[in-house]
Amino acid sequence: MTGADDDLSPWRWDVMKQAVVNLNTQLVGLGIMMSLLSLTSISLFMPSLLKAMGYSTTHSQLLTVPPYVFAACVCIGTSFVSDRLHSRGIPIMILTPLTCLGFLLMAFVPSTAVRYFALFLTTAPAFTCSPLLLTWVVSNAAGPSVRAIVSAYAVGEGNIGAIIATWTYLPNNGPRYLQGHVINFGGSVILLAVTTITFVYLKWENKVRAQGRRDHRLLTATQEDKWRLGHRHPEFKYTA
Repeated sequence: MTGADDDLSPWRWDVMKQAVVNLNTQLVGLGIMMSLLSLTSISLFMPSLLKAMGYSTTHSQLLTVPPYVFAACVCIGTSFVSDRLHSRGIPIMILTPLTCLGFLLMAFVPSTAVRYFALFLTTAPAFTCSPLLLTWVVSNAAGPSVRAIVSAYAVGEGNIGAIIATWTYLPNNGPRYLQGHVINFGGSVILLAVTTITFVYLKWENKVRAQGRRDHRLLTATQEDKWRLGHRHPEFKYTA
């Protein structure tokens, strides 16, 4: 497919429609929302969660360092693996259950050591899935204009999760913060479901295109029409 990355034409409403009225954009946008819910919750409230475990204010701040270092290593390593596999969905589907487990442990296990370990399980996937999801949705949009709109839309929708996160761990819910853990667990379950659905859909769509069942889009199309098809072009292959 030629011309997909040579988009020098003025902005048009059909570009906006192609970017937003798109199942992949909507699904991954929802996934980013759920991922940023956990990421922002952890970023804002990790010291409070540690203090609720019995640590002093100073120790609570210091103990936030290891989970973040671990998360950075996991994020970098997973990014390399994701590129090797040519897949974004598989790493996310592997990591997200760890997030679910982490929030369950923090919610229902009284042991301080277990709950601190659970912070590693929640922090690493949260900080890894968000960039993977954004890369995923952008790589499956063809044309610079469409990609620009998709990235802005996905981040904008995702930040709704960040706004919700500010209300997850309220002071009157301490020291267990059960409400916040349950909300984030639910968000992680939604993320896992959305990722699985997106992965299966993109695999199915690639198979359909390989069988030639989308070739009818080219029958009466002019050269400009073919160029405007973008990621709807039969030769475009989605990254699952």
